[in-house]
Amino acid sequence: MQGELLEAVNNEKRKEIIALVATMGKVEIDTIFNVLCETKKEKVACMHIHLPKLDDFDIINWRKKKETVSKGEKFDDVVSTIDYISDIDLNED
Repeated sequence: MQGELLEAVNNEKRKEIIALVATMGKVEIDTIFNVLCETKKEKVACMHIHLPKLDDFDIINWRKKKETVSKGEKFDDVVSTIDYISDIDLNED
């Protein structure tokens, strides 16, 4: 399960979605599209790949009918892990 969770956040677009939710809290889908998606292909990928994957792992709560995204149950833990990994200097001797 941990490996799958890491895979879920090991994608630049999903990290951008997480960062946007971290900054704004509750985010409308249109805002995600306007801020993070430059093409129709990116919008489709968000709707059919990235948002569902983050929602499946409870990283976000995706309310399809309300067209909003907010922090999920595991959101804070995932953000802490991403921050920790980002701070590691892999080139240290």
